Amino acid sequence: MPARQLLVIADDLTGGADAGVRFARAGMPTRLLIDSRSADLDGDLAGALVVDTDSRQLPPDAARRLVRDTARRVSAGHVVKKVDSLLRGPLAAELLGLLDALPGTLIVLAPALPAASRTTVDGVQHVDGTPLHRTAAWAAEPRPPAPDIATQLAPLRVTQIGLHCVRGGRLTAAIDAATTPIVLCDATTDADLAAIVYAGLASRRPICWAGSAGLTSALAAALAPAEPSGAADALAELIGTYRDAVDRPYLAVVGSATPVALAQAEELAARGAQLLSIPAEDLVAGHGDLAARISRTAAVADTVVRVDGGVDPAATGRVAAALAAVTAPAATRARLLLLTGGSTARGVLTGADVASLWLLAEPEPGVVVSADPATGRLVVTKAGSFGDPHTLGRAVAALRRTPHPYPGTL
Repeated sequence: MPARQLLVIADDLTGGADAGVRFARAGMPTRLLIDSRSADLDGDLAGALVVDTDSRQLPPDAARRLVRDTARRVSAGHVVKKVDSLLRGPLAAELLGLLDALPGTLIVLAPALPAASRTTVDGVQHVDGTPLHRTAAWAAEPRPPAPDIATQLAPLRVTQIGLHCVRGGRLTAAIDAATTPIVLCDATTDADLAAIVYAGLASRRPICWAGSAGLTSALAAALAPAEPSGAADALAELIGTYRDAVDRPYLAVVGSATPVALAQAEELAARGAQLLSIPAEDLVAGHGDLAARISRTAAVADTVVRVDGGVDPAATGRVAAALAAVTAPAATRARLLLLTGGSTARGVLTGADVASLWLLAEPEPGVVVSADPATGRLVVTKAGSFGDPHTLGRAVAALRRTPHPYPGTL
């Protein structure tokens, strides 16, 4: 089978888009496939393919099978398992799936994402300098995180490589000498991640990669067939091509209950969008004519739909499915979608019959602009915990070429 250049296996949609857009910016045609079981998995041999297995909430055995089957079906020069920078999901099981599919491979794991202040020191993931297990980052998870990454990956055996080795010029030798199936690398900067990538590429062993968008950014820079385009240049070209979508009313669906996601919804409303806050219990119960109400509003005005009130972690899946169901009719007609939260993005796009997306631009870290090849609609995705209160507002302003009072990184 001919090999495509690169395969990224992601466990949720927004993370997959965030990881994959780095290759698009480096000049690789990059497509995100929403259904990992699709026959289309075997197409598009050029460039990079990102596959969302939607396995973040799956039992370990099911997640392992999905990763294994995806990796076996796609022949690629480089394989990356996209990892959540907060280490959520059945991480050990997914890495086992990769080893099942590619026996003899050494997995180089580097989950740091310095742009979001998520670093790895002494084998412990940190958020803003605090060890992950001492933060509230897993508050919505059914159990707390392990105190260190090696413990979380048990029963897999791990070789830990500290910063002194990452920065000391002996990293390739350390990778070659590893006697475990996984090498875990510390990193606190993008330069550390670049050093890890170049050391892995220089290794004499067959390597698979596992990491967040920070690692894929470093890998894209190392493999880039062209100079990465600047964010502003890429966005200007995109706006010209998709002018019709940019000028139409947008539909924003905010499925994340994080404080920053709720603040982003409020800011869109402050800038003129109609805000529809729906109580979680009404969503799950299917009360009223919610879908019709959303469709009527979205047909004539920028519209933001969000869940009102807290969501019980045990009901997160049901709430996300209900939110996708009531917004599906409006999303099917919308030309510009803003979607926050991986489960929400996947549900809304599936409900609107979107099978895949071409990843196009990244106005700022964690914000990805994609196009639906079947309809030409634009889709903006963002993980729920990413950004500041003005991130979505800046994305809209950038697409519409209007000023925003709080400039970002564009």
